[in-house]
Amino acid sequence: MSFVAIGSRMMFDLLNMQYRFVWWSLHPIGFVTPGQFPMNNIWFSIFLGCLFKFLLVRQGGLKGYRQARPIFLGVVLGEAFVAGIWAIIGLFTGRGYNFLYF
Repeated sequence: MSFVAIGSRMMFDLLNMQYRFVWWSLHPIGFVTPGQFPMNNIWFSIFLGCLFKFLLVRQGGLKGYRQARPIFLGVVLGEAFVAGIWAIIGLFTGRGYNFLYF
C-alpha cells in the first residue's frame, strides 16, 4: 500500500505542477517508465495523441481544441466500454477481449 500511496502522491504532484506552471515540462504520462508494459505497448498511441493535439491547437487554436475534445474522449471511452462488455461476455464463455495486450 505504501508504493500505491507514493505513486499516487507523485502523480498528483506532477499534475499539480503541470496545471500551475506553463514552464513545467514533466507530464504525468512520463511517470510510466520505459521497460514496463504500458510504455512498451502503447507509446505509439501516446505519440499520436500528442501529435494530433499539437496539430489541432496549431491549426484550430483553443476553440478547435475544445470542439474536438469530445471526439477524442469518445474514442477512449468507446474502447473501454467495448473492453468491459467483452470482459463480461468472457466471464460466461471463457473467451474475452485483450484490452491493451498484444
